[in-house]
Formats: sequence, structure tokens, C-alpha cells
Amino acid sequence: MLDHRCEGVEQNDAGTVLRIAQRPSVRGDLVVACDGVNSAIRRQFYPDEKLAFTGINTWRGVTRRKPILTGRSYLRIGTVDTGKIVIYPIADDVDGAGNQLINWTTEKRMPGEPMNDWNKAGRMEDFLPVYEGWRFDWLDVPELIRSADTIFEYPMVDRDPVPAGRSGG
Repeated sequence: MLDHRCEGVEQNDAGTVLRIAQRPSVRGDLVVACDGVNSAIRRQFYPDEKLAFTGINTWRGVTRRKPILTGRSYLRIGTVDTGKIVIYPIADDVDGAGNQLINWTTEKRMPGEPMNDWNKAGRMEDFLPVYEGWRFDWLDVPELIRSADTIFEYPMVDRDPVPAGRSGG
């Protein structure tokens, strides 16, 4: 179900009942919880579970600029150990002058650092030095980053695996 907020699930011999916020519950034979790192269903079964910080931090931004290469190119440059950036277009001709909105995400392994806050304003000085020399004849990565309207910082987090075939509570 898209565009609905799950509040939990109940299971008995007759099947499952999915509780949806501000909607009637849904009955079914099976519920597969694929609702992300903040899963309401997982929280129901593992209420004290904490996020597992991977030791990798990310900074994200959107920059308005002329298309890169074909204008449809998806770029992944580097590694989390040396600095990594993923770049791709998200909207064409946003200003009538042919510029695109270009999404970019950088990643950097930060051993020994505590988990940073979620969705906070990012500071260029915390990550831009890694990318200062990343200039290609078709893209100036530091300029791409500097030209973003806003930068956000996120921790790269995960959840520890649960036992296979988890059923019920």
C-alpha cells in the first residue's frame, strides 16, 4: 500500500491484520515489512533496537547547472575510503536556460567518530577538502558541491539482521 502510514500488525490463525493510520485495517494472509529503517512493524517486534551506525557519513545536495555529459548520465566516483560521490540529474530545464537539477551525495568513512545527527545542515568544511582535486574536463566536482543551495548531513545507518523466517511476535 503506497501513501499510507503503517501503525502495526496483528497475527493469528486466521491471518494478519495491518493497522493503517486514519484508514480501515487491512486483513491478509501475509505481511511483508519493507518500510525502511524506521519500520513501524520492526519497532513492534524489536522495541529496544538501536540503529547500527556503519561509520560512514553522507552529505547531500542539489545543484542547478548545465547537463553533465549526456544529461542522463549517472556517475559514481571513488570509494568510501577515499571519498565517494554519486551524481545524477533529477529535473531537466528548470530555468528555461537548459539547466538541470543535479542531485549529488558524498560518502566518507569516519572511523572512531560517533554517529552524527539525522538530517541536519551540512558544513562544506567537513567534507569538501576530500574532493578539492576532483576536476575532470567534463565536471568540476568542488564547484558542483559549492553551487548547491543547501547541504544536508546524514549518518549511514542500518539495522542488524533478524532471524530468517520471522513470524509473529
